[in-house]
Amino acid sequence: MPNDTRGGRTTTTATGLASVGPDNNTPVLLLNEKAAARCLSISPRLLWSLEASGQIKAIRINRAKRYAVSELQRFVDAQKKGGGDR
Repeated sequence: MPNDTRGGRTTTTATGLASVGPDNNTPVLLLNEKAAARCLSISPRLLWSLEASGQIKAIRINRAKRYAVSELQRFVDAQKKGGGDR
């Protein structure tokens, strides 16, 4: 599915990563926990575990926790190469 936004929501591309923001032109750089887990096709609980073990890094902006799309891509690439950081 190519870039697809509905009702101002971010959706994912065929690669599983966020494509565009609510204005259909701005690339999405950060995702909340629910969206990041959805992009990786895992539960938010597993995402939390991966973060706790240092395999995925989160960014804090004030009290909000966000995940960089580039960090999620790095994690996926590491998994393809043999399991990542363990």
